[in-house]
Amino acid sequence: MYVYGIYNHTCDKITHLRPKNSTGDIPFFSDRNSTTCDFMTANLTCPNGTFININTVFYGRDIDVNMTCNDTGATNGSCLPSADMEGHNSAQVYERCQMRQNCTFMVSNDTFRDPCPGVTKHLKIKYSCSPGKDMS
Repeated sequence: MYVYGIYNHTCDKITHLRPKNSTGDIPFFSDRNSTTCDFMTANLTCPNGTFININTVFYGRDIDVNMTCNDTGATNGSCLPSADMEGHNSAQVYERCQMRQNCTFMVSNDTFRDPCPGVTKHLKIKYSCSPGKDMS
């Protein structure tokens, strides 16, 4: 049986939604979500013996995110990346994190293609931890 625990933090930390088993442990195969605002550090981690498997990556502004990034632009609405931007941004996360036990990197326009200049964005990553060999 799994009990869902929600860890919601302000933007200076990563937001995780991870299932817990009845003992409170997070199963290694569980889906994990990380949301990090611009100019903050993303940190993806997996337990010993398991490795990051990237499922989806989104860099932009999504009005459905239950968090607040400090806005320098529009306060409402969303900005979505083009397919080309989305592919580039996914590749950036994949190269840094795929098949590693953990990865840490800065979220900014220096790394990701900007779908909406002048608006503070966030990076949402869905990943899981899978048994395998560390490729770092």
